[in-house]
Amino acid sequence: RIFIDIYGLQDELIPDVEDKDVTVRKADLQRDIRSLLSYAVGCMRKLGASPDRIQIIIGPHICPDCYEVGEDVKNTYAEFFSHNELDKLFTLHDKKLHLNLLQTIRK
Repeated sequence: RIFIDIYGLQDELIPDVEDKDVTVRKADLQRDIRSLLSYAVGCMRKLGASPDRIQIIIGPHICPDCYEVGEDVKNTYAEFFSHNELDKLFTLHDKKLHLNLLQTIRK
């Protein structure tokens, strides 16, 4: 009821749910991404998609050097790409590591 009032949703939602049935939890990026992906794949499977044919690509794409990442991301990519390929996927700008998503998708 509080959220309905805060966000002005009185015309959109009705508070039929008892307060004891409502859960609020702190956002956790990794957990929430996994949950969203799991839900999306489940929906696709219900529509008849074959799990081995589902491809999901996530991330913003503004320009090749706009997606700043940490060394942990590069280390993870190193498990799947050669050193030469990594040089094409990652660049340093102002001592910050950037991932070129377009090149990654093409690989």
